[in-house]
Amino acid sequence: MTVAESDQPLRYNPGFGKVPLAFGAAESSALPGPILIELVRAMDDATEPATKSLLHRMVSHGMLAVERIGRVGVYRMIGGMLAGFEAIRNDSRMRAPEPWSGYFHTVIYDIPETRRPLRDRLRGQAFKAGYRQLRPGVLISPTDESAQLDPVGGPDTTFLAGRFEVDLDTAREIARIAWELDRFGEERRAALSRLREVLTRATLPEGPAALRLWHEVLQPVVDVRFTDGDLPAELLPADWPAGELYAALGAVGARLSVPIDAFVADVISRSPHRSLVVPLPS
Repeated sequence: MTVAESDQPLRYNPGFGKVPLAFGAAESSALPGPILIELVRAMDDATEPATKSLLHRMVSHGMLAVERIGRVGVYRMIGGMLAGFEAIRNDSRMRAPEPWSGYFHTVIYDIPETRRPLRDRLRGQAFKAGYRQLRPGVLISPTDESAQLDPVGGPDTTFLAGRFEVDLDTAREIARIAWELDRFGEERRAALSRLREVLTRATLPEGPAALRLWHEVLQPVVDVRFTDGDLPAELLPADWPAGELYAALGAVGARLSVPIDAFVADVISRSPHRSLVVPLPS
């Protein structure tokens, strides 16, 4: 099995989001390459070589693992991609966060430029865990996620975990800046508008077009949900679009589920490698 882990931030590639969606649509934890490639290509116009290149890059960055079984590579999600997939599947990132505690949890670090890869790794881990930068060398989160970070040691480095109390008005302003709430609020409203437009349609597409449409409306919601963090409701603007966004997403998903299930079942049943598909645990 080939596994390569990396916690360094990656340049965003829209194709990355199609892969966990393919696993979810197939309700599978392992998919042979030919099936995974066909499902991913259903969501865009990429060529087969381009999709293979995407999967290779995701393996090299620790998002996927691939195991050779005969002449076929069987892919599984790993690392942060698997954690994110399971969080959405279990609804843990789509539920209301914990109430505001009155303080932010902090990580203070000082890592010299000569150890830049280590600093990038820490920042990547922290972002995935929900921390945001208050100022250079200071990370904050509404919950204590320091256990998800690798402590940084050495005579030339500093790594301290703690917390600081702040009044509610100041906390709201800190959250607005550090979590870029103005920008992500607009992106949430745009995603909600798109979902509402889809719900007004009398009919929705079938076959691969159904999977493509589901990706088009789901990915923006996932992106903002994982990027704007698990902030307590008390720190969010009064007009923050949350409940109505997820309700609209659920309504669209319910309408698309039948044609998507039929398409995916057809792709798997036609494949000579269907026996290598591993269903998700119930």
